[in-house]
Amino acid sequence: MTLATATAVGYLAWDPKWPAILAAWIPSNLLLTCVSEETVFRGILQRHLGRALSGRVPASAFVALVVCAAAFGVVHIAGGMTYVLLATLAGIGYGAAYYATGRVEAGILVHFLLNLSHLILFTYPFAAQ
Repeated sequence: MTLATATAVGYLAWDPKWPAILAAWIPSNLLLTCVSEETVFRGILQRHLGRALSGRVPASAFVALVVCAAAFGVVHIAGGMTYVLLATLAGIGYGAAYYATGRVEAGILVHFLLNLSHLILFTYPFAAQ
């Protein structure tokens, strides 16, 4: 849904390719980006916020998911407001994967697959530099 939304608002364009940087990008993105971000936002923040709100706030797991997705979006502010909104949408997906399974690895996998799809199938400004 994130890539479709990004394309619909003109942030990305369809651009299938097999980039030369792929062999270096895969371990870097998986380990440095996806594992670290999902460990912080889902494995720590979403889990602890959900527990802290449990019994005090109705739908505490949902509130924790949305708050952490919004925080995830905000840390991507360097890309501009459209990127913040798209990262928040992606964070909802990553948080939902974590919530559904109770495993941070699910969020990591969804995050990595979205990033890989973005690199291979859509415009990817960072790869062009």
